[in-house]
Amino acid sequence: MRSSPSIGPTDRLDREIYLVLEDFGAQAGCAWRETDEQDTDRETVLRDIISGQYAYPLRIVAFNAAEGWSRDATEDIANAPADLV
Repeated sequence: MRSSPSIGPTDRLDREIYLVLEDFGAQAGCAWRETDEQDTDRETVLRDIISGQYAYPLRIVAFNAAEGWSRDATEDIANAPADLV
């Protein structure tokens, strides 16, 4: 069987990526925040939450596309000590 070529560089995907679901209020609703690829690591997301970049984060999802897994990381991020950043 012939394998398909990758649609992107897989080495960039072989890491934990964190995305934040934010509540923008009754008028706008909830949406996954758009972010630059280099800002999707755990430390940056934690730092952005602490610094107020997110007003009402509802859920944080971590995933690794190369390994094929995802998980709810909301509690992990909420309980992370601020001095880890």
